[in-house]
Amino acid sequence: IQMNKADLEIINTLFKSKSSSNSSKKFYFIQNKDKTIRWIYPSSLKKPSFLAFYMVSNTRSKIISILTKISFYLKVNKSIQIEIFEDSIINNIMKKFKNYDYSIFTGTAGINRKLLIELNQKATTKYFAKISLTNTSENLIKNEAETLEYLGNLDLKDISIPRIIDKNSNYIVIDNIKQDDSVQLNHLTNNHFKFLKSIYESTFTNIKLKNLDFYHQITANIRQLKSDFINPKLDKNQIQNMTKNLSECLNLLNLDEKVCVSLAHCDFTPWNIFVNQNNISVIDWELSSKDVPILYDLFLFIFQTSILVERLDYQTIKSLINKSLQNSIINESIKELNININQVYILYLTSIVSYYLNKYNHQEQLHTQSYWLINTWDEALEDILNTKGKALNE
Repeated sequence: IQMNKADLEIINTLFKSKSSSNSSKKFYFIQNKDKTIRWIYPSSLKKPSFLAFYMVSNTRSKIISILTKISFYLKVNKSIQIEIFEDSIINNIMKKFKNYDYSIFTGTAGINRKLLIELNQKATTKYFAKISLTNTSENLIKNEAETLEYLGNLDLKDISIPRIIDKNSNYIVIDNIKQDDSVQLNHLTNNHFKFLKSIYESTFTNIKLKNLDFYHQITANIRQLKSDFINPKLDKNQIQNMTKNLSECLNLLNLDEKVCVSLAHCDFTPWNIFVNQNNISVIDWELSSKDVPILYDLFLFIFQTSILVERLDYQTIKSLINKSLQNSIINESIKELNININQVYILYLTSIVSYYLNKYNHQEQLHTQSYWLINTWDEALEDILNTKGKALNE
């Protein structure tokens, strides 16, 4: 079949090598709307285990999942014959995981794109291999490996973190920590708060604001916003006003005051979290970072879920944050670590807003969700200034 450039790159990365020895195998594949390959799997696969990559969270996604299963069992998906070279990445992985079946998710297009190989035994997904396709995704995968190794040495109770099973310069293999009875939730539970508390108490430190890299990155982002062009797809007056407000919000902070920081996941959202009655499993640590103001992940979860999933207004989001901070589990950490709630709230907002406004300025296509986020962030910055830096209840 005729393949586009992106699909050819994926096939070559996984299946080709400089070795001369090769064999041929039949694969089926399922496409994205733009006709690029989304999932690809050997014809010998007995069950649609590639759906382990797919988040089923609403009626539409349930229907898609059912239809995908039907197409798999009826063998109506498109097929392709692929040459597999002896020293290819896929062959080297499968040599280490003998008696395993596999399927492949081709990832999301962009600078962070990576391939995911799902390794299963008796139709149960055991492991995932992550393979970089760009320099950026290579760095993200390395960062995840370093964080997982660091977390593996901590005594984290009632928390499941992926273990690194295998790694080399091309990929890492981690175990599947999703439990059968776990679900993905759009709201915070005691398990989420226990997770945050455990991370905070295991990794916290105090650093003066003027010595904090996190703070200096925000100021660099704001400088770039002030000197850069504004994407014509954005409201110029709104972006200029938000840039001014970002600076004014930072000016409310005392540079000599210490900030309580810790390790943060930095993508702490429902699609990366599985919860059951007694346990929480957190995956995808690629964006994780040390010395991030405490409560960053809590703010991120509430903002992202409220805006992108629930479509809530800012005042409702603010109420949810205040309510969450009163939870006895997280409130205990706030008191023990003497966290300045409004200080870390300002740092969270100025960080996330300055980062994404710069990103949106250089994006050719902006999704509707981008405007939802911008409008809510605009209100949040105004609220901080109107309350003189006391937007949240202390």
